[in-house]
Amino acid sequence: MGPELLAQEIFAWADKQLPDISKLDIQNFLNFLRATPRGYIGAYLAVEVIALMLVGNDQEVYALCEEARKRGDSGGFTITAEGMTFVSLASNWLESRPESATAQ
Repeated sequence: MGPELLAQEIFAWADKQLPDISKLDIQNFLNFLRATPRGYIGAYLAVEVIALMLVGNDQEVYALCEEARKRGDSGGFTITAEGMTFVSLASNWLESRPESATAQ
């Protein structure tokens, strides 16, 4: 089997495994994401946080970030030379918004 045929087989298999997520609204995407088996606690954290930000669920974003911080989860990556993680940047952004329910 050549590379092109192998690629076609992989895409055909993947299409059968996943729903067409491009047709999901954000809340249904979150439901799909949360129902997806995870290899470890915190898998998909960055995607979940961003989706929750888009639907305006500040309190859940803050709670997820706090849980992640407590278990030492960076959210998947460190962003700046100062060592800021996705979790810390998301929390800081959320707290800086005057309309946020979590703002001090």
